[in-house]
Amino acid sequence: MGDPSVTMQIERIALYGTNGEIREIVFRIGAVNIITGKSRTGKSAIIDIVDYCMGRSTYNIFEGVNRQSVAWYAVVFQIGDAQTMIAKPAPVGAAKSQSRAYMNTARKIELPALAELQVNSNDQAITAYLSGVLGIAENKTETREWQSGQGFEATVDHTKYYLFQEQGLVANRKLLFHRQDEQFIPQHIRDTLPYFLGAVDEDRLELLQKLREAKRDLALIRRRLKESESLVRNRETLANALLAEAQEVGILPNAVGEGALAQLRSAAQWVPGETLAEGSDDIEGLQRALRTAEGEVARQVARIREVAAYLRDTRGYTREASVQEQRLRSANIIPTNGDSSSCPLCSSTLEVPPPAMAAVRESLVSLQNELQGVLREEPRISEYLEGLREELTQLRQVARDRREEINALLAERETARTMRDRNARAARVAGRISMYVENLEVVDEDAPLRAREAEAASRLESLNSMLAPEEVEERMDSILRVLSTAMTMSAEELKLEFAGNPYRFDPGRLTVVADTPDRPIPMERQGSGENWLGCHLALMLALHQHFVAKHRPVPGFLILDQPSQVYFPTYDAYRALEGDNMDIREVGADVVAVQRMFTFLFNAVDALAPNLQIIVMEHANLSDPRFQEALVEKPWRNGLALIPEPWL
Repeated sequence: MGDPSVTMQIERIALYGTNGEIREIVFRIGAVNIITGKSRTGKSAIIDIVDYCMGRSTYNIFEGVNRQSVAWYAVVFQIGDAQTMIAKPAPVGAAKSQSRAYMNTARKIELPALAELQVNSNDQAITAYLSGVLGIAENKTETREWQSGQGFEATVDHTKYYLFQEQGLVANRKLLFHRQDEQFIPQHIRDTLPYFLGAVDEDRLELLQKLREAKRDLALIRRRLKESESLVRNRETLANALLAEAQEVGILPNAVGEGALAQLRSAAQWVPGETLAEGSDDIEGLQRALRTAEGEVARQVARIREVAAYLRDTRGYTREASVQEQRLRSANIIPTNGDSSSCPLCSSTLEVPPPAMAAVRESLVSLQNELQGVLREEPRISEYLEGLREELTQLRQVARDRREEINALLAERETARTMRDRNARAARVAGRISMYVENLEVVDEDAPLRAREAEAASRLESLNSMLAPEEVEERMDSILRVLSTAMTMSAEELKLEFAGNPYRFDPGRLTVVADTPDRPIPMERQGSGENWLGCHLALMLALHQHFVAKHRPVPGFLILDQPSQVYFPTYDAYRALEGDNMDIREVGADVVAVQRMFTFLFNAVDALAPNLQIIVMEHANLSDPRFQEALVEKPWRNGLALIPEPWL
């Protein structure tokens, strides 16, 4: 944990060009630093760069040349007598955020080359590191019963509300703080401000933890007392009921000769029996094997059907061929000796045998040959068919075996589930019995238990008094009165419209109020931008004065973007200055008021030196020696800007 008295300020800002070059802007520590110049030179990007390098992932730096020309953004912070460099690359492509970072600490930082920048950290680590070195102790915001949401821890992120005043904020009539117009941020400001102002003790988180423990201990003791008292009243009834339950679930035999308490002590020692571990079998593998066996059975049945059909067709052919042959033989009109010169009817010799007779004889011979071949093959086919049927019987047996194994495993699983359910029920009964026995043993010892209750209640009351919200509110009221005194003096120095009346900060509405004799006038009803700017400056300087005086863990810098714009007749006239060192009265500006504002800033820094640094971005360029001495660089015009012209 760091030292809360350590001051964190900006030593320099560096831009790493995609061309490998480095652009540095060096600031003075504990002083007013002014950057002046024309429009669109990058002055307003200073706040976004510092915010980005302090651990904010959202990339709000202006698009265009920044995306095209800048590879990395870096800020070197002076923290006590050491320096910390935090650099972050631009998001890739069109991304709107990124959290990768490079971080290095040393007594004196030497900027590394672009090629040496390697990601070694992230936004979360940066936030934790800066919170630690600033001395932000472990803390947690508190919520009241009527508030929604939960408490959260204040970090360096929540200090940024008091560090940045953008161009559209610095003289805003309704908003005071950085990002106040975003969802949840106003409540975050209200929740964390008591811590940063010191209204909340640093050890409050530890006390809150002790309070939670005390509440838990007291609730436990009182519950045990209540259970003990209930046991005393219903000892016998409860014992009999528990015995009946123990016998029902089987953790006690139905007939036991011992007394009820002994039986219950025995039941309280019950441990579940062994059960089958579901998932230890390979039922999925068996199911795959069953599907394979059933497929083999189906294929075998198909083969048998094909062979049987073929055998039926063969036998049909054999019968038909036999009938035809018998018919030819019974007619006996064709000699079987092959003599075709005799007439088959009269047996006379034919000089020329008729041609059809030879063809008929050849058909008969062919029919006889085919018939003999089929008769020879039929027994083989029948034998093959019988073999297929035997194989089918075996395949069906394999399928039945797999099915029986699966059914057995499913039954075993069901048995295991039944056993587990029974064991779970028995375990619940055994647990109630164990609690009964334990509580019964302290029934006669409730006097020490009541003493512990009294002790825990006393401790809780003491912690509640130490953490009373009223105490925080009283401290906040005291601090707000101190801030009001400083703001009232600032209003007089800035010669605001209601100067001479008390000015105060309203943390509920997050506004500044001038308490006139007639009525309180909030900032938004105080006419003119000069008054709104004055309220912003009066509050911010009062806060930083308090942070420094009380060594609060808030960075010691404030960045203001174009505060003097309110003293010019138009914003266009203000922008037209372009950082020229000219008499601003020529454009109708209230030169006295502008000079008064900068004198106010110089005096505030001198009063807190070296613990406050103010960085101002401006279009005006006063000839006042203190103003000229505070210039960080030559006015940003004629090619001089945040991003060097050659990079473009």
